[in-house]
Amino acid sequence: MEDLSSLRLSLGVRSVRTFEGQGAPPPEAPTALTLGQEIYTKFAGKTQPESRQLVAILAAVQEVVRAQGLEVTPTAILEKPETLASGEVLAAMCHLLSLVLGRVPNQILRAKFAAGSQVLCGILEAKQGDVAVVKNAVPCLGQLLAAVNHADWPSAVRPFTLLQSLSLDGRAKVRRTAQSAISDILAGLQSSHAALVQASDSVLKLSQHVLPGPEAAAHAAASAPGKKRQQAEEAIAAAVADALHLLGALKLWIALLTGSVAAAICDLLLKLYQLRQPLLSRHATDVLTVLCAAPGAHLPAKGLSELLGAVLGSEQLWERRDADTTVAAIRLLEDGFCRLATVEPDAAMERLPRAVHTLVPQLAMAHENVRYAAGMCLKNIINEFVSEAAVDAALAGGSGGKQPSPLHSVLAALESSLGPHYQDAWSGCLPVCTEMIEKLGSHGAPLAAGLLQRIGELCAGGDEAAAAGHAAINDALVLAAQNALGAAMRSLGPETVLAALPLNLAEGLAGTAEARTWLLPLLRMHVRGARLGYWGKVLLPMARELGSRAATAASNPSNTREAQVCSALEMQMWDTLPSFCSWTQDTADAFRQYAKLLAAAFEKRPDLRVTICQALHRLCTQNRAVLAEAGEPVGYADPFASSEEDVPTGSPEEQVHLDIPEGYSPEMARQNMAVLQSLAKNWMTLLLNAFLATPTVQCAQLERAISAYACCCDPATAAQFFRAAVTKLIKVTEQAQTGELGQGAEKEASVQKKCYKVLAYLCEQRSDFLENHFQEVVAALADAQPASLSAAKRNRLRCLKATVVAMALPDGPELEAGENTASRDEATKQMVASMVSEIILCVKERNKQTRATAFDLLIQIAHAMHEAEPPPAGLLGHDELME
Repeated sequence: MEDLSSLRLSLGVRSVRTFEGQGAPPPEAPTALTLGQEIYTKFAGKTQPESRQLVAILAAVQEVVRAQGLEVTPTAILEKPETLASGEVLAAMCHLLSLVLGRVPNQILRAKFAAGSQVLCGILEAKQGDVAVVKNAVPCLGQLLAAVNHADWPSAVRPFTLLQSLSLDGRAKVRRTAQSAISDILAGLQSSHAALVQASDSVLKLSQHVLPGPEAAAHAAASAPGKKRQQAEEAIAAAVADALHLLGALKLWIALLTGSVAAAICDLLLKLYQLRQPLLSRHATDVLTVLCAAPGAHLPAKGLSELLGAVLGSEQLWERRDADTTVAAIRLLEDGFCRLATVEPDAAMERLPRAVHTLVPQLAMAHENVRYAAGMCLKNIINEFVSEAAVDAALAGGSGGKQPSPLHSVLAALESSLGPHYQDAWSGCLPVCTEMIEKLGSHGAPLAAGLLQRIGELCAGGDEAAAAGHAAINDALVLAAQNALGAAMRSLGPETVLAALPLNLAEGLAGTAEARTWLLPLLRMHVRGARLGYWGKVLLPMARELGSRAATAASNPSNTREAQVCSALEMQMWDTLPSFCSWTQDTADAFRQYAKLLAAAFEKRPDLRVTICQALHRLCTQNRAVLAEAGEPVGYADPFASSEEDVPTGSPEEQVHLDIPEGYSPEMARQNMAVLQSLAKNWMTLLLNAFLATPTVQCAQLERAISAYACCCDPATAAQFFRAAVTKLIKVTEQAQTGELGQGAEKEASVQKKCYKVLAYLCEQRSDFLENHFQEVVAALADAQPASLSAAKRNRLRCLKATVVAMALPDGPELEAGENTASRDEATKQMVASMVSEIILCVKERNKQTRATAFDLLIQIAHAMHEAEPPPAGLLGHDELME
């Protein structure tokens, strides 16, 4: 062909002509491209010779098909054989044929199989040295074999064997193409057992011929005379290369072979470990990993179990020679055990102890990737196998003289990993032990005693080293041990941890045992979801005893040191109370039981008020959060939390107590809330009295507790305290107006700040209050503007925002018309303008937070007004600017 115009016509590509004065015709609906159009679109613009050759071959074939009066279809192209001598042309023709065969129906391919496979086999045998021809002919032969009738598989033996030989070819492109083709063929045979057996047997014969080759070549080289040494070494290299090529192919094939053949090949692969060749061992392990990980593999559960046993028993595989091989073996165990657990849990559980005992030493390997792989494997295996049934079996096996369960052996291996001989691996062992503890849970707490004692020894050792001032202490290791013990407190409960690791405070003071004082900070940081009754029954008496001992020692000047120690320990014991109140399971019973003791301590011990306030705050806010999420809100928003100025940033220690645990039900929260409300009158009285008697700088925790508890009170109780507070406030206000409190008392910054804070809360959280008292609120804000102080500006801005946003709403409240305004609408607009002007002036305030608040308010007010009365669409691009 002289140009591409005739090819464009043959492909159905038409030029669109337009006449002067006419526009281009409307585009036609897109239609599916034909095969010729797809090939032309993909290859016509490329400059490579093979691409141009392909386009030319396509055009030539299409012309021949049209000359015979046939429609150009994939089937018609297949029907036109070509005898081409040129290697480049032959490669292009094979490439075209590989693209066509995917579109030809299987019935036609089966009809043409005998002739087509004979032609292709002849091409491959004749042009075996031409990479381009072989690379393009192999997919054609593979597609023919994939479509062959399974009953006629004996006729496919020759082409299949030819593809197998090419799968070991030294040319990478040819080899990979042949391996991929055989993989597709085996995948197509999965529905025909008879054909799959024959194909699998063919692969087995190839494996039996190739895989023992390196060992045989090595033996031949050992006995070869010196003159033939070079030939023997070349034979070894060739045998190893063939084995590696076959291993690469088996990664694609082994999961598709029959179970018996896969098991036989596994035996051949395991024998490669005896050669102690890292490259062969690594690739053999990768093949076994593919077999273990494939969900559709035909290897039965018994065969998989035996394979894992053989891998665990292979000493050569676990020699610390090659880190990559060890990592591959670890992944093999991980995938194999996870699959075996799904098909045969009992067999997997029997093999589990051996696997754990094999993997634990790998945590002490010098290579970081081996340690990481071993740790992840152990954690995944633990997560897969340690179930409630396994825990029940272990609990039953450890009593009555029965044989210990596999889980006992696993725990023993993990306990040994925290021994002195694994000292360098402790940082990797602790996360694995933590995973085990979390999986055991409270149900399996009796099984974790040994682990807890070992972890406790690490924590105690770090505490002693820190106390002695040793510089060699590994802070990261101590932190990991403390985190593991913290996980145990959350999963097993503090009762289990303290049973295995008693505090021994009295014994430590008496000098008869080592006190575990380092446990007290961990109890404060990690306990949640525990029983408040346990704290009241066990820890509260200990704290009271320490307090009495401190008071007794303080009366004797010679016992000052003892008094200080006992007092510090008592405070640490009390500091654990908020943690035991976090998502506690027995609030309804325990809080009522110990309320009097806590109230007495709150009233008589000012130094304990902060801790008790934190406990009350958690009880109130957490139960309110559960009911709010269940659609049953109690009270209004927390005034302390809703104050923008006083919102605590929240330490990580506080943040962990915000998430609602799964077992904390709304019914439990209702019962707890009923108890809190029944005791609200007594506790609110104590809190308010303490607030009045405490210096302002020390009132933060009291404010939080009062605010949280007030939100839990029933309206009648809250109203009673509110009336009392308002009565006192009115009295103080009158005294300030009469000058009884001194000059300038009503302008004091703290008084203004608190007044604006209360008014801001009412305007923001109580829409009913703002609606019913809108005129009074606006008038009060306008009258107080000249006397407002800089320190109170921020809370005043909150009040202004609430009123401006309310007036900006379409159905918002309006002001009454005054002397200078003709209508209510005009009065409202003037007041909005006045308030916005004040907010703009606050942008230049000296206080940084006030400036930031004013700027944010301007943006919020603009958005509110935009949503209330949006301008016409498209006006100055306002929609885009407001985004």
